[in-house]
Amino acid sequence: MNYIHLDWVSTGSSNMLLALYQQTRPPTGDLAAAFEKHVSTFGGLDICIASAGIGNPIPFDKDETDGTRSWRHTLNVNFIAVFDTTRLA
Repeated sequence: MNYIHLDWVSTGSSNMLLALYQQTRPPTGDLAAAFEKHVSTFGGLDICIASAGIGNPIPFDKDETDGTRSWRHTLNVNFIAVFDTTRLA
């Protein structure tokens, strides 16, 4: 399930738009819309922190699954999702 939560954060003299996003499949238009809203509000994007992390309890050489506990899923979340998010930014 992908979801997005937008929140305005004020840090004294500056403001930012914080977007929390659950990345479990390729990015949807919601994430692109969040970046567009930020750019239209602030005139640009200075920093994008894309962070994701899950573990896989199955040793790499013993993984014979092809479902949600496979190494492929781990790479999709930990690497591909971060790459896709950064590319959209």
